[in-house]
Amino acid sequence: MPRPDRQMQGGLSVAAAPGVSSGAVMLQRSRLVLALSLVTVGRGAWPQPRPGAPAADASIPDGGTIPEDAPIPDDADLTSRWAPVTAAQRAAAGVARAVLPAATWRLGSRWVSVGAFAIDRTEVTVGAWRRCMAAGSCPTLSDPLAAMTRDGMPVVNVTHAQAARYCAFAGARLPTDAEWSLAAQGVEGRRSPWGTRPASCALARTSGCGDGATTAGATPGGASPEGALDLVGNVAEWVHDRAGPPPVVRGVARDPTGPAEGSRRWVRGGSFRTPDGEASGLWRQAIDALEARVDVGFRCVRGL
Repeated sequence: MPRPDRQMQGGLSVAAAPGVSSGAVMLQRSRLVLALSLVTVGRGAWPQPRPGAPAADASIPDGGTIPEDAPIPDDADLTSRWAPVTAAQRAAAGVARAVLPAATWRLGSRWVSVGAFAIDRTEVTVGAWRRCMAAGSCPTLSDPLAAMTRDGMPVVNVTHAQAARYCAFAGARLPTDAEWSLAAQGVEGRRSPWGTRPASCALARTSGCGDGATTAGATPGGASPEGALDLVGNVAEWVHDRAGPPPVVRGVARDPTGPAEGSRRWVRGGSFRTPDGEASGLWRQAIDALEARVDVGFRCVRGL
């Protein structure tokens, strides 16, 4: 019996039976290439940068850190985008939290992706902390300012571990630095929750707006599009991540949580001590995780 001829192209071998034209073989091969492509996409392969574009971590060894002056890659096939918000997510978030859908966007010099989450609309208050105290899960407040002990005020003078403990009591956790950035800046990377305008007393409680913090949520003009309040100003906010350059990953960093080691953690957004010209969604400071400050509070998130 005569052996079928085999033709090779692009690493694919297609057998041609006797009497079958080369045109039929070409059609068969094209169908096979298309089928393999669909299988790859169906497995969730991430779009690759166009030929010649530098990788996000070019010249950086695995396990290293990204230099401050590292070039931003030309990732032409990646786009910043939100996933749609579902009715189930809104129901799970409730009225006290703002819903942030899953998103992919460029954060500084890297691409990141986070799953959907719900973030507290305001900073955790003294009243909420007292309920945690009554349940035996939070320590007694220690605050030198009598005005900061009213139930509606943001709770302050808590360490990073104490803030995380409260969030666990509430069935939640501290936001990651990426989640906090998404809540304050969106996938478009706006300067602040309200847009590009500099901070003012109508938008955020900063150093020129009075003595100390004010009631949580008392500056609605600075709300984010999703309805989160006081992300900038009033009190700065603990996030989960340790301070320092993020670990290097190839491609998109999915649900990043920061460096694995370090004694300092990030606080975000600025406070009543931050000048108007500095207060924004970009504001970030590294402080010792054991430090408790009168200008630092927190809010919690829940995954959806």
